[in-house]
Amino acid sequence: METNIRQGHGPLGALYPTRTWTAPNPHSAIKEGDTPSWFYFLPNGLNVPDHPTWGGWGGRFIKSNGRLYRDAQDTVGNTTDGRSTVWRWRDAFQRDFQARMDWCVKPRSAANHAPVVTCNGDMTRAVLTRRARSGSTITLKAAASRDPDGHELAYRWWTYSEAGTYLAKPAMTAADAAEVTITFPPHAIGDLHVILEVTDAGQPPLTTYRRIVVTID
Repeated sequence: METNIRQGHGPLGALYPTRTWTAPNPHSAIKEGDTPSWFYFLPNGLNVPDHPTWGGWGGRFIKSNGRLYRDAQDTVGNTTDGRSTVWRWRDAFQRDFQARMDWCVKPRSAANHAPVVTCNGDMTRAVLTRRARSGSTITLKAAASRDPDGHELAYRWWTYSEAGTYLAKPAMTAADAAEVTITFPPHAIGDLHVILEVTDAGQPPLTTYRRIVVTID
C-alpha cells in the first residue's frame, strides 16, 4: 500500500487511509469494501452493467424479486461462495488501480496502459455474440490485438459457465494462444460465455477482456 499508493503517487495517493474497519483483515487496511460495485461500470470488455447475472469486476448477482438482485456464487478452485464472484478478479483490478495511481504522477510514456483487444475483427469492448450448432466447432481469433506501449501480450481463453445457461465445459484447444477452437458435444444447448483475457508485459501488467456469448442450439 505504501509503495503502490501512498508514497510517490501525488496528493491523491497520500490521502489513502492506512486503517479501515475490516474485522477479518489482520492489517485493517486496503480492503475496498463496496468499491468493487463501482468497478462493474468500468468498460474493460468484461463488465456489462445491464446484465448483473453475467458477472464482472463488481461480482455476479442473481435476481431475487422485482428489481432486487442478491449475491450469486461462483466456484473458483475448491471454493464456492458469493465472495468468489469478486475476488476471482482481484489481481487484475488491483493492478489496474496501481496503474491509475502511476498516471497521476508519470508522463504517458513512463506509465503502462491496457491492451487493445481485437476479436474476430472487432476492436471495440462490446459483447460479441455467436451461434453454434450442437456438435460443431467454432474458432475465435485475437491475433490482431495490440498493446499501446508495445509490450508483449499473453492470452487466456476460458468459459464462465455460471454466467450462462450451458453449464458444461466444451473441448477447447490452445487456450493460451491468440486463436482458440471450441467444440460442442452433440445435443448441447444453451448460452455459453467465453472470456478472453489479454494481459500485457508492462509494469504493472494490465488486462483487457472480451466476452463472447455463444448460443448453442
